[in-house]
Amino acid sequence: MPESGSIDRLDELASQVVAEEPVWGQWWVAQTLRHWPDARDLLRQHVDMSAMRLDRDDSQRWIAEVAAMLEVAQLADVPLAAERRQRLLDELPQRVDEVSRPYAQCRALDAAAILDDGRDWTTGIEVPPVPEVHDLSSMMNLYGALCVERHVTGQVAPTRAADARQLVSPVLDDPADLDDPLVGFASRVWLEASGDTAALSGLVGQSADRIDDESGLLRKRVHAFGTLRTTYLVAWLASYAQAAEEILGPETREAVREEINEARRRGADLDVAYGATTLLQVDDVDDELRAEASATLRRKLEGPLFREQLDSVWMLVNMLQQLGGEVPQLHVPEPFPVRDDEDRYQAWTLLGLRPFVAQEKQERITEYYRDLLDDTPDLLRAGYEELTLRELLAGVAAIAGDLPQSEYNALLDDAYTWTTELRGCQGFTRLYRPDRGTSECGLATTALVIREGLDHR
Repeated sequence: MPESGSIDRLDELASQVVAEEPVWGQWWVAQTLRHWPDARDLLRQHVDMSAMRLDRDDSQRWIAEVAAMLEVAQLADVPLAAERRQRLLDELPQRVDEVSRPYAQCRALDAAAILDDGRDWTTGIEVPPVPEVHDLSSMMNLYGALCVERHVTGQVAPTRAADARQLVSPVLDDPADLDDPLVGFASRVWLEASGDTAALSGLVGQSADRIDDESGLLRKRVHAFGTLRTTYLVAWLASYAQAAEEILGPETREAVREEINEARRRGADLDVAYGATTLLQVDDVDDELRAEASATLRRKLEGPLFREQLDSVWMLVNMLQQLGGEVPQLHVPEPFPVRDDEDRYQAWTLLGLRPFVAQEKQERITEYYRDLLDDTPDLLRAGYEELTLRELLAGVAAIAGDLPQSEYNALLDDAYTWTTELRGCQGFTRLYRPDRGTSECGLATTALVIREGLDHR
């Protein structure tokens, strides 16, 4: 709860977010202010029901925005114009028939409950099965499946609730490296499945250091993994350049040890692993710390991995290998459709992790992405002007075992030549830029280049 002096700051932030996202900005403001007493007047100042677009062809988006704005009106106690309310009641049944995702069905039923015209909106809607969870979208559908069941039957069946709690427990037990939306929906699933609210208390503690003192709002999670992650990248790159002793002098090593101890006190076990692998670059890690870090990395890699984590899994694998640990079999997500560039990048990343996946799942992933694998060499050769360096490297790793060696070597030669153009920036001749439009180098980008053997030594 912010101090009374923070109201002006809250008002300013609310104005900014609503200006940027008229519908979702209002919803975010409403969901934030609902927990603060005497905030309704402030909320009303930012409510504009005309932002609700009723002419959208996409029924899933139509339902999402309508449900959001109806919740805004309800929380702000703003009446809905009779004509607009009737149009929603007339159009909602058709829209419900056009969606199949459990989350969209859930939001449609939420909207119907707010409109409350006395009819049974659940007629003809079947309770969806409990889905497997491997990314934010499937987590939303898990919540949606329970939400629909609650609307249709009045409660979630105990067996389904137990299954749902089991699916989200890994996220709630170790949320540090996951994005807020994924953790947020996991929490909603937990509550919908009658989970003990005490199990969520750890999330509050982990979020405490991200509360803005001025506004009382939660700052966005920054995936920098703290100074120890950056120090590890510097140390690894220095070791590669045979300069680790120079970079990691006695004072830096002592600072790393202090950070490790502080990370232990915070319960930040992944930071401890970064610190241990940093000291490893100068052979200054004892057996106890090595074992502690290896156990942490194995535990991180042994659990279910979500799409949002694929981007960082390679680093955890690399660290564990450096520490001399055996990489466990990875429980990666099921293959997913490729609809845009980000999907394609994540699919390439998933394909690159196949050596660490069970044989049956390897084959399933390979077969699902057969067309993408066939197209990848041409995409890489034709896309040098368009691809970012991380996309190029993910594509190269994805097809490492799917081309004849001569063809793969030729592709590496092309990629090797192209990365020359991305090498160097002001003050750093050996580091790499993520793309042609960026002037600053990146440690993680450089580490990716080295991992794929494309550095120009």
